[in-house]
Amino acid sequence: MSALADILLGHPSMKGVTASADRLEAVLVRGHADAAAAWPDVSVAAEDFTSWIAARLAPREGWAASADVEDALSKLRMADLYLACACASGDARALAQFETHCMPEVARALKNAAPENVDETKQVLRRRFFVSEDGDPPAIAEYLGRGDLKGWVRAAAARASWRVARKPKGQTDVESAVFRAVAAAGDDLELDYLKRRYQAEFAAALKDAFRALPVRDRNVIRLYYGKGLSIDAIGAMHDVHRATVARWVNRIAGELVEATRKQMMERLGANRGEVSSLVRMLESRIDMALRAVVASGELSKKEDDGES
Repeated sequence: MSALADILLGHPSMKGVTASADRLEAVLVRGHADAAAAWPDVSVAAEDFTSWIAARLAPREGWAASADVEDALSKLRMADLYLACACASGDARALAQFETHCMPEVARALKNAAPENVDETKQVLRRRFFVSEDGDPPAIAEYLGRGDLKGWVRAAAARASWRVARKPKGQTDVESAVFRAVAAAGDDLELDYLKRRYQAEFAAALKDAFRALPVRDRNVIRLYYGKGLSIDAIGAMHDVHRATVARWVNRIAGELVEATRKQMMERLGANRGEVSSLVRMLESRIDMALRAVVASGELSKKEDDGES
């Protein structure tokens, strides 16, 4: 049988390439076995790994024999590609291994940077590597296996750190869609009036509250509510227990509600009863609000990366 070779040669990137399926099968089977042995706690099916390889194997003009493809395969960092493939699928064990083996490279690449910039660069990279944006795959998919994965991380860290250093701290964005996110049938006429009257102030207060969060907290909210990652996967990324992530999520949501309340009190002064009604609405529907608003892209990620 030549199941893996058929997957490789049948991939659109390999169109026009002819080679001996039997010879390639042996190479692919051995490559998968060696890569799996390098990461015994991580599991990627041989078929999925072969498809991942095929998408990153750029055929050269004139390839016409098994030796051409075998030579290209021999130059790939199979173990690193295996880990990247597993991370792209959100595998918690793979994310934990990436955190242990690759993320220390950020500090090495930024040895002269301030500690807070190193930490924030790590947060930016975690999101960029593992969170898809605007329908695009996460950036870990851009790793092609032609060089060391640790070196790839160091290069990414150098690029990201420049943006972190030049951006205003804590910037992000959120629009008034928070009201669409928390709208529910059955709201009384008074609450409907308050939502319409204070929509701009409420949205601005939540925006300021989100901006004031530490970068890790902003990242956790985006991963949990936007990407839909489990607390296990987020825990693996930060090398903490799932219970710790659950506490983080609950704490951050509570802090957003409280910070929004304080901002509204400052903005509206004496209308404390009205503020309390709005804040109770947000508190009762905070999960729905954050999921809808983050998923809509209205908690912008660009400013965290220093992009305009």
